Amino acid sequence: DGTLRSSYKVGTAPGAAFDLQYNLGRTFGVRAGFQVFSRKSTGTFEAQVPHPFFFSRLRNVSGTEADMGFSQSAISLTAVYRTGSGKWRINVEGGPAYFNVNATIADRITLGETYPYDTVKFGGVSASKKKVSPIGFVVGLEVGREISKSVALVAHGRFSQGTGDVDVSGQKISIKAGGGQAGIGLRLTLARAKA
Repeated sequence: DGTLRSSYKVGTAPGAAFDLQYNLGRTFGVRAGFQVFSRKSTGTFEAQVPHPFFFSRLRNVSGTEADMGFSQSAISLTAVYRTGSGKWRINVEGGPAYFNVNATIADRITLGETYPYDTVKFGGVSASKKKVSPIGFVVGLEVGREISKSVALVAHGRFSQGTGDVDVSGQKISIKAGGGQAGIGLRLTLARAKA
């Protein structure tokens, strides 16, 4: 029997994030977050294909396929530790995350071969969309400077990860969700009315 090994590298692309935080006191809070992005991935494929006449002889073939779709959204619920000095604010967060991933995965590769069939050429792949929704985690660090009492300019770094399996032609393929993120934005503070 022949074998097929595949791996996918997801490129970088801008995304969007929205957070809603409720402060329980001066140093602790809880944050609900939503992130979404769409990227392209590149698949690398290596196969060993039996010879049509000499069944014990395997022929090697490899190739890549670019511009395969990969989109992801995530919902997170994190605990936040708050600190800072003067107009500077620092938030450290961590907690669980729920991912929703749609990925284009190769079902099989197309081969090109001619007599005497001693070699084969990579001719591309046929692919289908797969969906997986793993549960993982997220951690992050945010540094901000107050512009006013209700507005702050923030820069943040975040790392999240989750792993789920999909079935591709009877084989189990693991898909990793999440990764590193960095960004800048504005944080709005809504003060609670005093009784």
